[in-house]
Amino acid sequence: MSALSDPDATRRAFALVSLFHPRLSYERWTRYLRRATRPKPTRAGVVFVEDPRGYPHALFRYAVDLEPSLPAVELGARRVLRLTDLVVGEIAGSGLLATIARHGEGLARQLKCGSIAIELPGALLGRAGELAGYDAIAGGVVCRSIEPTALDAIRLQCAQPASGVETG
Repeated sequence: MSALSDPDATRRAFALVSLFHPRLSYERWTRYLRRATRPKPTRAGVVFVEDPRGYPHALFRYAVDLEPSLPAVELGARRVLRLTDLVVGEIAGSGLLATIARHGEGLARQLKCGSIAIELPGALLGRAGELAGYDAIAGGVVCRSIEPTALDAIRLQCAQPASGVETG
């Protein structure tokens, strides 16, 4: 996974994106990237999945939603990581959609989000079943709660003072 931050990566990713959005110019592509990462670099960005040679096979935009939708609130989430603008090249048996979901789940934990919502484009709606643990909520959006890992629980315990110990 690599963030789209250098000119070579931007050009390679444009080659993939232009297959799915043929009317998109390179100028508009770079404008999209600037806008997609402008809100808060620590809460939004564009990520792509690349092979060992550095060629992208998929990409997505992510952003932390501090005012989640009703389905996310129903799951008890206050912060939701939304994955949008998915572009996924078809490679038989590649598991790209599941790879995107796993990476998104990692980002959600890192950004302290309680759930993740993935907006599947029309071409990927039939593949929602590849996403284990996700529930379809509406209009091509799948969602799941993000459970803290054992490492997250250890970090939380280490951050809290032990009982009976004064701090400061």
